[in-house]
Parts: sequence; structure tokens; C-alpha cells
Amino acid sequence: MTSTGVCIGTVALPPSIGEMDTVLLKSFQPLERVAQLRCEGTLVGDWDRVGGPMVVPQYQRMVEEMAAHGIDCEGNPPVWAWHGRETLLDASMLLSVEHELRQG
Repeated sequence: MTSTGVCIGTVALPPSIGEMDTVLLKSFQPLERVAQLRCEGTLVGDWDRVGGPMVVPQYQRMVEEMAAHGIDCEGNPPVWAWHGRETLLDASMLLSVEHELRQG
């Protein structure tokens, strides 16, 4: 059984993004990914967790656009995160009902 937690981290922004140089972001992640972030200090997207062959081309295009605008994911898909308050609606939109929400 995999439990899910809210992962919170600070991200450095490239100068082209705006006046702030860091921002606090939150993300729903399996607890083993939260542990990875705590241990390694980074959380990198994983193509195996992207929603299948219909979605992968859109994510690949997103990674290309991000790189073109100074946000280099080093070929990895982005990790969905946001600033502000997290809600159950956020969790239901980002997590699989069958696998992740039922398990905690």
C-alpha cells in the first residue's frame, strides 16, 4: 500500500520569471517520493508516471517550451506543484482514484 502526502519545497526561479528568486511550492506525492525529496533535496519528474501514450506527447512539448523559456527539466517531465492552499479537489484532479486516493 502506498500512502500519499503533501510535499512542500522551495524552488529557485530563473531571473526571467520575475522579481522573486524563490517560491514555496506544494505537490501531492506518494510518501516514498516525499522521502526521496527529503533525502536527495530534489524531486524529478518520471516519464513512467505520466498518464500514458495519449498524454506523453503533450508533456514532451511542455518540457520543450519550458526549456525554451529558461526552465530546464533536463528531459524529465515537470512535477505538478503550486503555491497557495491545497484542497481535496486538487488531490482528486491530480491523483488516480483507483490507485492513489484509495490508499491514503
